[in-house]
Amino acid sequence: TLSELLVDTAFVTLVGGTALMIYSIEELSRSVQYLAGSKFRSWINLFAANRLSSILLGVVLSILLSSSGAVTVMLVGLANARLLTLEQVFAVTLGASIGTTLIVHLFAFNISHYGLLIMAGGVALEAFSSSDKLTRIARGFLYLGMMFYSMSLIVTAGKTMENNELFNYVIEYFKDRPLVSLVLATVFTAVVHSSAATIAFIMSL
Repeated sequence: TLSELLVDTAFVTLVGGTALMIYSIEELSRSVQYLAGSKFRSWINLFAANRLSSILLGVVLSILLSSSGAVTVMLVGLANARLLTLEQVFAVTLGASIGTTLIVHLFAFNISHYGLLIMAGGVALEAFSSSDKLTRIARGFLYLGMMFYSMSLIVTAGKTMENNELFNYVIEYFKDRPLVSLVLATVFTAVVHSSAATIAFIMSL
């Protein structure tokens, strides 16, 4: 029943892990943008000089910000300010899409298991930091580890939920209705502002 599902430990872990991932992705993005500061736009303009470096730039930005959508929003602003050409925007956007797929592949390499270790390193670094910049770097590591840890929580909970009848019914319902699944995934991605989080969540089921 629904009441049993809501108190199920695996379901609570799944929901909580997803929320933790969304939060860590947003905070990691803010940390990266803060560290880049006023030089962020000039760096983008410098590395977007040719197509190859533009694609590589998109990959790096997407991984650091954990969101190709955030990269696209920044690119639109730079294009409106005429700091980037349309060709450069397309190249960086392509790289951002590639970067999103690399984030999802972290599941395959089991990097998520090192989340707690990265979080501990971030906390230790912040404890000994003597400058605001170093503190921001430490928090960046903390949120990165938090993101990896939340991935492991989602995967573990998803595997456990396979034995839940109501959960399996919901999964089967959406599996037979691809259009409904498409709309739901679109809405979820728009809410969390991260396609990587959406893909990671779906892959855990």
